[in-house]
Amino acid sequence: MRYHIHGHFVEEQRRGFAVHHEIQKDVDDALLVAEILNAFTSSYDQKYCYGLSIGISEEPTLVE
Repeated sequence: MRYHIHGHFVEEQRRGFAVHHEIQKDVDDALLVAEILNAFTSSYDQKYCYGLSIGISEEPTLVE
């Protein structure tokens, strides 16, 4: 299986200065999905961040 990961959240430590964090990745290993998501959300702080959305879709791979 191939996995497509996409995510987004906004960090605003100072009002009016928003930083958008985004991720778009394609991986072939299910174990990497968890590692990538942990790395992406490691900087998410509920005090300053909002709008977290994460999506993962599976795409079958052809084997000959």
